[in-house]
Formats: sequence, structure tokens, C-alpha cells
Amino acid sequence: MKKGKSGNMKKVLACVVVLMMIFQTGCSNAANKGEPAESSADSAKDNAADNNSENTGAGAYGNTEGSIEGNADSSTEGNAAAEDSLKVPAANIDIELDGRVTDSEMVKRSLVSIGNTARLQRVFDKINNGEKITVSYLGGSITQGMNATKSELCYAGVSSAWLDEVFAKNNSASGVNYVNAGIPGTPSTLGLLRSTKQLLFEDTKSGESIEPDIVFIEFAVNDGTDPQSKAMYESLVRKTLSREKHPAVILIFTVLENGYSAQDHMKEIGEHYDVGMISVKDAITPEIEAGRMNFSGDYASDEAHPNNVGHALIADFIKYYFDKAAERIGEKPEEEIPELPEKWKYGFYYSGIKNIELAEIENGCFERKDIDCFTYKEGYVHEKTGNAPMTFTGDFSKLLIAYRQYKNENYGAAEVIIDGKHKCNLEGYSADGWGNVATELVLNDVSKKEHTVEIKMKEGDEEKEFVLLDIGVCE
Repeated sequence: MKKGKSGNMKKVLACVVVLMMIFQTGCSNAANKGEPAESSADSAKDNAADNNSENTGAGAYGNTEGSIEGNADSSTEGNAAAEDSLKVPAANIDIELDGRVTDSEMVKRSLVSIGNTARLQRVFDKINNGEKITVSYLGGSITQGMNATKSELCYAGVSSAWLDEVFAKNNSASGVNYVNAGIPGTPSTLGLLRSTKQLLFEDTKSGESIEPDIVFIEFAVNDGTDPQSKAMYESLVRKTLSREKHPAVILIFTVLENGYSAQDHMKEIGEHYDVGMISVKDAITPEIEAGRMNFSGDYASDEAHPNNVGHALIADFIKYYFDKAAERIGEKPEEEIPELPEKWKYGFYYSGIKNIELAEIENGCFERKDIDCFTYKEGYVHEKTGNAPMTFTGDFSKLLIAYRQYKNENYGAAEVIIDGKHKCNLEGYSADGWGNVATELVLNDVSKKEHTVEIKMKEGDEEKEFVLLDIGVCE
């Protein structure tokens, strides 16, 4: 903070630091940690500009609202439930926030929309019944907690610990299962591909995979603004809303120091689906413009990633959201969860993405192995063991593949062949690689048909290494 500026912001930040210290000593929830992140804000900006630069996907879909007719949404896992499953009880919980949060104009600006509260009413009913709930956070490096000094001090860790405390006060038998599914330097395209499995809480005691009740989505500084990026994000939102438990979905819009954020179109999508929305950009930008706050130092430790104080601020924004949502539910509870819109805003034709399972694949020269790649714990690895192709066949129109990139010449390129024809190369070596996860939209057709896919090392790279993480297809 520069000398001579207003003391109001200093008081706010001082209080936030106190809150941060309380959580540092009291938080018991641990994040699902990956390997140390090596990306920077530059990689976030590069992703915004470069991710999915090929196969932009606008094609016949364009960039306007469209009808679901002729393009059935196959992701509606929960929509097949009985009609009365959409009914919600008029449940409520008590949330107490002090004036430090509720009286702050910056915090108030962070609330973009409460959204329809029916899904949260379901969550509150579970809490009142003494059930544990699962809260999952899906995003990039900010969600993962890069530059927080401890994993539990990232905004996800702080807010989940607070929710655990609040819910336990309402019913001592309740509590929170916490899932941090953040991967640095990745867009919502990868979030969509991995969301089916990685939003689940894996209960080591029971062996169960537990569906989320609340999902936060944060990709505003990693996504681009091209038609494909918009459609991928909308597909992710729709797919998440369609999950088995009808989770409450809350969108978080972060911002870079240079002002970049994909908030504008993400907000339009949020309004289209009437979900909760929180804006870091709207909250802190006026403070920075007025000279009461510096982006680097007061909020972040570089041009993208919040420091401990910045993470605590985002957690405050989440607390304020829940406070206002609880007020809304107490005043005017919803009667049922609304059906999803029949029309899209930018396109949800990727929302039916399904991960290819091991049983459907002939591994060829790729060996399935345990790995440590953030939220990915297994993958298909080529280690100089011949070049028999990995092969699978199915009816689909779209194909997504995730893999790792390294700045290491021991890693080579894998060739993707569809129906006997070369389609593209997946470059395992990159001059900017750091073990990051790359995602390629390999096929983006309008209509599905049967395809046979082969993946093998590119000619000349047969003796090099390659790590394939995930494969997904859409009908």
C-alpha cells in the first residue's frame, strides 16, 4: 500500500490478515495437493490467447443463441430422475458475519448474482438433517492455491473450512468434504474433460465416490474469448448443473493485473442458467483505480496469483455470497429446481463429454501407470517400448485429449490417426513446458459416426517418452 492513501483499505486488509492467521492455526481441512506448480501469470495470459487456437469450433454453430433441437444434451445425468426429485424443502441455516465483511463496499461489489437458490436449499436441508456435504472447487492455478504459503490458506481451503464451521454450528453432525480440483495453467476445456471424476470426493473409509453438493468454477483468467472457449465454458456449467445430485453452482471471476478477465461472456452464461456469481474483478478494480490498493502486494504476489491476503479476500466474497443467499432463502424459498434452458447462450454441444475407459482401449505401446500430475493420479505412458498404436473405436463427433508437456528433449510427439488418416500431432516437448497439462480438441464434427482412433509416437520419436492423461468423446 502506498503511503498517504486512505486508511480504510489498510483497516480492511489488516482485518483480513487477522482472519488469515486464525485460519492458519485452526483449519483442519487439507487440499488434494498436486506437484509444485511452476507456471507464472505469463502462462495464464498465454492460455487465454493460445489455448485451443486450432479447431476453434465455431463452424456451423456460430456465436448466437441456439435451440436444443437436433442437438440433444447427453450430459443430463440427473435429469432422468423422478419429477418430484426436483422439489426442495424450505430449509434454512444461520450464518453470522461481522461488520468487517458485511459493511465493506469492496465485499458488496463482489456479489454479481445470488442466482436461483433451490439447489442451496437442498444443501441446507442436508445440513439440518446432520448429513455431510461435499464442496468441490474446479479451476486453474488460483484455485489450486499457487502462491499461498500453505494449501489450506488458498481461497478454497479457507472458505471450505469456514463452511465446515458454519454447518457444524447449525448441526454438529454436519460438516464438509473438501475437494480442490485446481490445475495450473489450464482452461475450462480441460475442466470439462476431467469434471466427471475429479469433482468427486473419494471417501477412503467407505471406498465411496461421493458426488458434490456445491461446485465453484474459476477459469476467468485462463479462458479465451473465442467462440470455442465460450462454448466449452457453457458446456462445463451445464454439465455440472446436470450432475446426479443437482449441485449448487457458483461461478468465480478472477482478473489479471493488466485487467484481463473472461468475465463478460461468463457472466452472460451465468445469467442464462441463473447461477450464483462472484467477481473478484468488480470487487478490487475500483480500489486499485482509486489508489487505495495495489494489485501486486496488497492482493497478489505477481500479475495473476493472490497472496495469502488475496486468497482470504476471495474467501470473504464467498462468505458474503452465502450470507445473502441464506437471507434470500429465509425470505422467499424456492419450490423446486428449475429445468435447464432448452436454448444455449453460446453453445453446449460439448456438455455430453464422456471419458474413454480402460476397458475400451487397446493400450498398444502405452502402459497405464500411477503418476503424480496435480489431480491426475494415473495415465498412459510411453517409455521407449516400441510403437504399437493405442486403439479404440466408437460413435462420436468430438474428441478431446489431455497430455503433459515438458521442456525436455527426451519427450516427443504422439501422432493421432482417425479412420486411417493423420489428424494431428500432440507435442510432448514444448520450449515453454514445465510438466503442464495441455488439451487438444482433435475432432470437432457436427454429426456423430463410427470412428477408429490410433495414437502412436510420431515417426522419428519412437524412442522418446510421452504422457497421455485423458481422452474424452462427445456424441
